Amino acid sequence: MLIGPPLAPVMGGFAGPDMNSGIGDLRQAKSRLGLSYAKRPDGKESLFGDEFKAVLEEVEVFCSPQIASLY
Repeated sequence: MLIGPPLAPVMGGFAGPDMNSGIGDLRQAKSRLGLSYAKRPDGKESLFGDEFKAVLEEVEVFCSPQIASLY
């Protein structure tokens, strides 16, 4: 899933919303499954079902303090 598709270059190799022009929106998200991740049980190729793009209302992130030890 890609949250806030890059619209303008920031800090060289990184990209993100353009704060000077107001272009960019971190509420926008894209999803495509099947290349590196398994598809949904119903065969849909996106976390959002039939759509590949969505507007996010809320995001919850869960992270383990030991995540570095997994690599």
